[in-house]
Amino acid sequence: MFNTKILIVEDEIIEANGIQLSLENVGYTVCGIAATGEEAIQKVNLLEPDLIIMDIFLKGSMDGIEAAALIKEDFNIPVIYLTAHSDDDALKRAKVTIPYGFIIKPYNKRELKNTIELALYKHELENKLKIEEEKQRLSDIIDFLPDATFAIDLGGKVIAWNRAIEDMTGILKEDILGKGDYEYSIPWYGERRPILIDLIDDDDSKFSLKYQNLHKKGRTVYAEVYVPEIYGGKGAHIWVSASPLLDTNGWQYGAIESIRDINDLKKALIGLKESEEKFKMVVETAAEGIGILDKKGTILDINQKALDMSGFSRDELIGANFTKFIPLIKLDMKSILTTFKNILKGNKALAQDLTMINRRGEEVSFVVNLTPLKKGKETIGISFIMEDITERKRSEDRIKKALKEKETLLKEIHHRVKNNLQIISSLLVLQKDYVKNDPTAVNVLGESQNRVLSMAMIHEMLYQSKDLNHINFSDYIEKLVFNLFSSYGKRNRITPVINVDDVLLNIETAVPLGLIISELVSNSLKYAYNDTTGEILISLHPHENELELVISDYGVGLPEDLDFRNTTSSFGLKLVNLLISQLDGDIELDRSEGTKFTVKFKELEYRERF
Repeated sequence: MFNTKILIVEDEIIEANGIQLSLENVGYTVCGIAATGEEAIQKVNLLEPDLIIMDIFLKGSMDGIEAAALIKEDFNIPVIYLTAHSDDDALKRAKVTIPYGFIIKPYNKRELKNTIELALYKHELENKLKIEEEKQRLSDIIDFLPDATFAIDLGGKVIAWNRAIEDMTGILKEDILGKGDYEYSIPWYGERRPILIDLIDDDDSKFSLKYQNLHKKGRTVYAEVYVPEIYGGKGAHIWVSASPLLDTNGWQYGAIESIRDINDLKKALIGLKESEEKFKMVVETAAEGIGILDKKGTILDINQKALDMSGFSRDELIGANFTKFIPLIKLDMKSILTTFKNILKGNKALAQDLTMINRRGEEVSFVVNLTPLKKGKETIGISFIMEDITERKRSEDRIKKALKEKETLLKEIHHRVKNNLQIISSLLVLQKDYVKNDPTAVNVLGESQNRVLSMAMIHEMLYQSKDLNHINFSDYIEKLVFNLFSSYGKRNRITPVINVDDVLLNIETAVPLGLIISELVSNSLKYAYNDTTGEILISLHPHENELELVISDYGVGLPEDLDFRNTTSSFGLKLVNLLISQLDGDIELDRSEGTKFTVKFKELEYRERF
């Protein structure tokens, strides 16, 4: 009874004051008096009374019945009608609003007090019944929720506890319903303490600090926390939300909290974060420069190696468009943009060798590969990888320079060897003139001169060739045979027939082979045809894994008793056998039609000289 606030709605001010006095005499508090229905609604909203005594017949456009109906719908406050009339129509209208009582004027204090007490008791019972119905409805609903869920009333007692929370905590519904004093926190923390459901309207900083990602949206609170006691003490990371429970009139009668086990998700996120950190570390410490651009060319990320190569800082590059820096590092803007646009269109880009002048003024050579970044079928950006090849380029330049110097040196050597051989040849010519009266000596010196010239020609061709290790042997044979024919002066009677494939031979093979050809052709020129005409045939062809040289004529042939392999009478044939041995080859003689020498050999391995 005490502290019960009553609003009086009466258009007769004297009557209203009398009612106020009667109410105060029996212990009630009158919080206000209203003379019209409209004023009554305003004061209900402002004063929040516990009960209203309403005169049915009020002045103005709204009578007491209409005002009572609106108050019942919007504020759920019990109304007792006060009237001096017993009009049947008015009573019927009043009953529709389901009032909590009628007081007929005149009345006495006892009647007034009993009617008020009965109305307050009835209203309290109705509210309790509604709450119990709400509790049961809530319990029925949350029992089938997949998330662990419980609810408490305004006194902090548990009014709902679903199956999922039974599984999570091991606490059965019947063992916790109706319990208060933070009993619901024990399954989570092993102690009585406020938890998230208690922070809806009471932001206790001491306990709110225990939650991760704590935030509010309206009166709903969300948070993440690790609870050590659930699942039999195994503990788990959980995601929690708590919000007030409101009845159909919008009045709070409790709070509800839902809990979701995110332990597996948390572990996966931790694993993902560790993987991301490892990947980030791998990228950051990579030997190649790596970066990511969006579709507009904005630099989203770049690693340390790329920063070192370019000379720019991370703050300068991140968030800026890459085109800003192209002129600064002296690259071709048009070519770079064309490549960038082609990749965004889905075209494949080849690796490019580029050289830039970095921020420090250093020349940096690199190979760049660009790859489109896809999200589904959409290209959302481009990644690039830059391999620093500056040192490799410098090494290549040094090698090229050294090779150029070696090439120049070898050319000079070949040139000097050729000149020296020419000098020897000239000395032999002078010597021939000195012994011109001795035909045998002249012949010996002429053969020696031809041998020297055959070697000099090889060095001359190597000196003139771009390839300092090999000569085109077909060209060499033609020049050699021409010189031999000129030397012996028999071009009018004897015809050379040359059939040689394009064969490249190194100097190790060319020199002995040239001497062999010189000796065998010279032998045919001297002895095959005497004073008659004829042909000397020279052929060189690859044959299986070997080369086959054939030199033949249709002349008088070698004497039958001559063993060309072991002769002591012919220095030329002896030299041929020595050179065949040097080539690790084989030589055969066919005497059936003149003379036919067949030489089979393989190209000798090139021996390094430097």
